[in-house]
Amino acid sequence: MHRSSDPDTPVAEPVALAGLLARVHGELLDLGRCADDLQAVIGAIVAGLPARLDASALVQLQAADALSQRLDRLAQLADILGARVPTAWTVDPRADADLAHALSRLAGGAPAQPVTEAEGQCEFF
Repeated sequence: MHRSSDPDTPVAEPVALAGLLARVHGELLDLGRCADDLQAVIGAIVAGLPARLDASALVQLQAADALSQRLDRLAQLADILGARVPTAWTVDPRADADLAHALSRLAGGAPAQPVTEAEGQCEFF
């Protein structure tokens, strides 16, 4: 897949499906690492609480672990599909502006980076 330097420039050429799936695999792996990092932060916050959480809250916190596991399974699926899809199969975004834009965002994406204060703020209650 052609890597655009501007993720807002739509992809205007057919894209190999195997390459697209490889990029999706990489994105899912990166998101899984982010989810794992969030679990560590959540664990540190919970460990610092003055009182233990009740069982209901602990069950809800397990959603972070489930998120990591689901992202890992999706990454594995994308990897397996990418390895098995015929090399001649392509996706042609020229007739679909939404698809072209989505592919350009995926093609130009870089691994997730922490958001800087200039890019946004996080407010805690």
